[in-house]
Amino acid sequence: MEKNIAAEKLKKRRNETFDPRPTRCAVCGGTVLYGKMTDFGITPFQSGYCYICSDCGRYVATHQNKPKEAHGIPGTSEERKLRKKCHDLFDKMYSSFSERDHMYYKLSKELNIDKEDCHFGYMQKEDLLAAIKVLERWENNGK
Repeated sequence: MEKNIAAEKLKKRRNETFDPRPTRCAVCGGTVLYGKMTDFGITPFQSGYCYICSDCGRYVATHQNKPKEAHGIPGTSEERKLRKKCHDLFDKMYSSFSERDHMYYKLSKELNIDKEDCHFGYMQKEDLLAAIKVLERWENNGK
């Protein structure tokens, strides 16, 4: 059975568990390593660097312009695919920063989470699936 030391805290306040330069996995508590994606057998994207948990294998890419800062908490392959799907749906729903901000606010209300916690990089599978349902409904109904 997988350790899940941060699950309850993640559900309550995702952004409080987010460390842009993690040394411990927010999900399993394992040691997180930083390095080139290719050194971990990962096809490079974004900055080409990532943080990877040596225990559970979850990883997260880093920002292109800030290669030491993680995009979110490390995720499984499935969670990373779900995060991408969320962004693919979400990013075509706004055309300005203020619209994007409003859309995150609206999504946070639908998901019953604080706006500052409404970041796909902080979400795990259950929340990502819920977000996809909301985003697909908005897409089909015109927001």
